Amino acid sequence: MGLAGGDLNAEFHIGLTVPGARFAWNASGSHAPVRLEVADTTGPSWATIDYDGHHGDRFAVTQAGPRPLWEEIAAAYDRWLRLGRPSVEQHGLTVATTGAHTHWVEVAGRRHTVRVSR
Repeated sequence: MGLAGGDLNAEFHIGLTVPGARFAWNASGSHAPVRLEVADTTGPSWATIDYDGHHGDRFAVTQAGPRPLWEEIAAAYDRWLRLGRPSVEQHGLTVATTGAHTHWVEVAGRRHTVRVSR
């Protein structure tokens, strides 16, 4: 699938920047050849992304609830692309003595703060 399907690095970045989202793949064929089901673990929002199994640039999105999960996922993927497709190993976490934490990704020797949606 064009949007992160099967790319561990993209999936990691999306999972990190779209907190509280649960992702599940459904390949049963009962809805579409491949369906990604996303649910907000803290509320009623959900999204389904139906993929025909052949064309990575063609999929149908349905979503409902107050949280725009699909927009958050698409924005996280776009940020990952703009950062140059960083790998899992390029991500890091800094924790201050106060307990505050900052997620970052290092690209070309420069650290970029990872913005968490919501």
